[in-house]
Parts: sequence; C-alpha cells; structure tokens
Amino acid sequence: MKLYAGPFLDGVFLRNTPEFERWVDQERSRLQHLQGDALERLATRATGSGDHVAAVRFWRQRASLAPSDSRAALALMESLVSSGDPAGALAHYRMHQALLRDDLGLDPDATLAEFAAALRAGISRPPPNEASRRTAASDGSSDAKLDTQDLGGHHD
Repeated sequence: MKLYAGPFLDGVFLRNTPEFERWVDQERSRLQHLQGDALERLATRATGSGDHVAAVRFWRQRASLAPSDSRAALALMESLVSSGDPAGALAHYRMHQALLRDDLGLDPDATLAEFAAALRAGISRPPPNEASRRTAASDGSSDAKLDTQDLGGHHD
C-alpha cells in the first residue's frame, strides 16, 4: 500500500530549468490526483464491505492530501461516525474548520457544518451527503480492480 511515498522528485531542484520545473509540478499534481482517486475508491469499497476502520484509514489519508477539501473532510467524518467514533468526527471538523478560517479566511461548507451540528445534537447518524448517496447507489464495477497504476505506483 505504500507505493506512493510522497511528492514526485521532492527536494530536487535544477537551476535555470523552467521547463523541467513545470514538468515536475505537473507530474506531482497528476500523481497526487491518482493517489487521491485510489484512496477514495479503496475507502468506498471498505465502507461497502462494512470495514469502517479501513474506510477511516483511507479517508484520513485522502483528507491529508488536501486538508481544505470539505468533501474529503465530510467523508472522513461519516466514516468516523460509522466506525463508532462521533467524537473523532467532531474533532476532525474542528481541525478542518480552524484550517479553513485561519489559513483561507473561509467558513466550512454548509453540509459539513450541518453534519457537525447534528452530531453535537446527539443524532448518531445524520443523513448522508449527496456524494455518499451516489457512491452507495453505484455498483462499483469500475472499481473491480486496483493496480499499481491506481496508486501512482511507477518508479520513475
């Protein structure tokens, strides 16, 4: 599972090579996107099979790729609730909320704030968000096989 070990060519710098730097930036972005997609598929598959602990692990990894991504934060919170950790879901919400406000001057997404409010009110399973409903409705046939390409697993 550790095929993606971090940003592509992290720490590599060549002077006076703007084309090389652009290419490295594009590759970093592409590989990070592939990793995010693979983690989402793995998390969705784990949720579908009832393995909420694995789903939390995958969503946590996915959320760490883009800490300001409210969709990933919500999916992680839903998985935490499903795994029996609503306090962990609220802790993640507070961390996400602080990051958005402190770093970006933004408020959390309304759906995310509503989910957190429902958890605070003691509703153990607030209604899932639209992305969760779409995921649950899909048959997962496109996720039938994950290979090393899904995880950005080539060794350049």
